[in-house]
Amino acid sequence: MKKIKISELPLFSSLKGLFTIGTDDQNRSVKVSLEFIETDTKAAVSKAETSAANADRAATETRTATSACQTATNNAKTATAQANTARDSANTAATKATTSATKADEATAKANQAKAAADEATVKALAATASANEAAETAETSAANADRAAANAITVKVDIQEMLDRLIPTGLSVAAPLRLTLGNPKASVIAKLTPETALKNVIFISDDKAVEVDVLTGRLTPLACGKSKVRIIPTTNVSLTKTLLIEVGEATLRLQTKSALRLTSGGALRMN
Repeated sequence: MKKIKISELPLFSSLKGLFTIGTDDQNRSVKVSLEFIETDTKAAVSKAETSAANADRAATETRTATSACQTATNNAKTATAQANTARDSANTAATKATTSATKADEATAKANQAKAAADEATVKALAATASANEAAETAETSAANADRAAANAITVKVDIQEMLDRLIPTGLSVAAPLRLTLGNPKASVIAKLTPETALKNVIFISDDKAVEVDVLTGRLTPLACGKSKVRIIPTTNVSLTKTLLIEVGEATLRLQTKSALRLTSGGALRMN
């Protein structure tokens, strides 16, 4: 099988069809769709933007209702002023009626007209007052809707951030032997991500000069004497990437003293 380095692979600008390796809540290895994570994140952002748009619309309705309330109030004031003027005219006409007998009929007619105008103005004033009260209630309702929509938008954004904080790793610790000997196939690079809820997606890459590493498990296989760079890369936060320099040497006999070899309990030679 021909080995291809990651740097030789073609670039791909979409997450569709891409997967990464992780573990579920039972510590079983699972395949995770990066497209699924992208889709959920975009859906959450879309909900947040919709909530914000609803909040803006509700705020606009509040301003419109407030303007209508102000207009109705001004109309009520104008109608009240007209009613007062009409009542003054009626009083003036009544005074003229008592002082001038010859113009009594005319004064009475004017008084009646003035009274009718006053009554009409009073009705308009009451209607304007009712409209003002209704507009005020509408404004209060719109304001409450705007506050609720804004609170919902904030909640959605907080939920998204909390989800990302749980899934995206913020720390990486690595344990590995920095020196191996030829013929030692049991060594591995151990990577641990924090927090515990972060996606356990780590890949291991070696330059394959002195040691080969399993891309998923971190298992090390010595190839030749020399040194190799091994990179440990969390796929969901590559900024945490760490690089180890591992040396491979020839196997040597382990000494107990300068002139005595160290043996196993069974009498076999111990190797470094």
